[in-house]
Amino acid sequence: MNRMTTDARTSDAADTGIGDADGAMTSTDAAAALGRSEERRALAVRAAVARRAVRDVPSPCISVCRIDAASALCTGCLRTLDEIAAWSRMEDAGKRRVWRAIERRMRPLPSPS
Repeated sequence: MNRMTTDARTSDAADTGIGDADGAMTSTDAAAALGRSEERRALAVRAAVARRAVRDVPSPCISVCRIDAASALCTGCLRTLDEIAAWSRMEDAGKRRVWRAIERRMRPLPSPS
């Protein structure tokens, strides 16, 4: 492996928190990263469906139920615990507000200058 490839892998691993101590991406890390991107695509599709729903707004749940300690959001649907707990009691307008919040949370953070 050449130096440029090694540096790029190390940099990517440091930026994403993926990889082993040397920065090399393991097959488990690659599968996890791919899974997260597929989860985000699935969530984006569900958001588009929810935007068009006149009534019976669909749940954002994609059956990946883990709360991230740093963000306090579900890693699957990007809802807070309060949003998850209240979902079944919400009117459609409240569900749409949650979907708008999820779409904002899906946007990439701006890069530091």
